[in-house]
Amino acid sequence: MNPEEIITLINNWMLSAELKPLDSREEAIIKGTLQGLSYEEMKSGEPALRGLNVSYIARYVAHNLWSKLTKVFQQQLIIQNEERVRKANLWEYLAKASQTREQILAPIPVINRLLDKVLLRRYRIIEDLVSNEFATTYIAEDIGFSQAVPCIVKQWTTQSEAMTQRFQREAWALRELGQHDQIPQLLADFEEDGYYYIVHQFIEGQYLSQKLMLNPPPWPESKVVDLLKSILSILAFVHDKKVIHREINPDNLIERNSDGKIVLLGFGSVKQVATGQTITIQNSNRGYIAPEQAVGCPQPRSDVYAVGKLGIQALTGIEPTKFKVDSDTLNIVWREQTQVNPQLGDILDKMVCYDFRQRYASAVDAMLALESLNLSDSPLD
Repeated sequence: MNPEEIITLINNWMLSAELKPLDSREEAIIKGTLQGLSYEEMKSGEPALRGLNVSYIARYVAHNLWSKLTKVFQQQLIIQNEERVRKANLWEYLAKASQTREQILAPIPVINRLLDKVLLRRYRIIEDLVSNEFATTYIAEDIGFSQAVPCIVKQWTTQSEAMTQRFQREAWALRELGQHDQIPQLLADFEEDGYYYIVHQFIEGQYLSQKLMLNPPPWPESKVVDLLKSILSILAFVHDKKVIHREINPDNLIERNSDGKIVLLGFGSVKQVATGQTITIQNSNRGYIAPEQAVGCPQPRSDVYAVGKLGIQALTGIEPTKFKVDSDTLNIVWREQTQVNPQLGDILDKMVCYDFRQRYASAVDAMLALESLNLSDSPLD
């Protein structure tokens, strides 16, 4: 059977279980899984997944897909009640259903050797999420409880001195910053079989990048202000710990399903505080980078700048790299693109001022300015 025939078979099972057939994104994930592809490779090769964040694909679309397939496979008596369908075992269970692997797909896809492995006798790896030159990140489950709890595992690629320092710095940062309710909590950091690992909370929710895509701006001003205040309150805590985040962007902000609160992600590659120094994190999303950060001189006001850019994007629908710039002041020009409460417009202008000395001195100051707003006469509320 080829992938299309397998998808047809699964859709028939879905209908018999009174579930909706697979959508195009779910079909793309199944095809990619049968070919042994990572989520990164699926995103680049499948049109249905392009434009989606890799973490969103794995944590949301695939997570829901495996849950649905588990229910269907149990009803079809392919697996037992305690078994779960995952990316690592989909091919195996389909082969079991047909009795012979050759009837399903040949050759057998190459599976990451770490998948399904249990680390520290507690954390079972179930999905490969994303990888770079430094580390590979996985979705895992903590089996130390009566019911398995999802978590995130990061594995460093080598034990070089540079990687050891990187591991130690990130573990330190998560240990310090994970005390905040809206930052993932560090669960474990350890060495096993020659590799370093960090384990932290899995946050189930919707990325801000997906919210902007599924619910396009302009957003109501009250909604934008609530978003800004939520992010700034987290940053106030981060900055108090002498840390500059430097990666404030929609892919590092997720609205938690359980309570609707914004959670800040992206605490990788940190440098531990030394006397007279501040921790920084290298930014990969240039649309939100403050001018002084772009030349290697980040400071807490750089994070405030990024938050202001997010607010203007949510009000106008314009991506941050597409704003016009005033040739005299070098400040971005945006207020002509939307109707906005004058006081809110002034606050955002101050947050994204080109000259960092004219911005709010801290996340707290920007948050206080937003709290003083009166939006009763706002045009978009």
